[in-house]
Amino acid sequence: MMRNGGPGGGGGGSGDCIVVADSNVNQRSGPGTTFDRAGFLNKGEEAVAIAVAEDNDGALWFQLEDETWVRADVVTSDGDCDNLPEGG
Repeated sequence: MMRNGGPGGGGGGSGDCIVVADSNVNQRSGPGTTFDRAGFLNKGEEAVAIAVAEDNDGALWFQLEDETWVRADVVTSDGDCDNLPEGG
């Protein structure tokens, strides 16, 4: 399901779910590739995830603090990511 505790995990306050881009990844306006691109995370860049959702194909997506979304399989997650609320 979610990839927790990978190498290069970030800081952040206790209880935060931090995601780190595995490569240069697209941020989307919603949880799916059909949503518009809304930015990029560069390889190694960190962001705080605030919610999680599943798209129509069953892929997991993290909603970031800036309300953009990244697919869970293109980032490494660290911290309290299993207890994120469902977004979307």
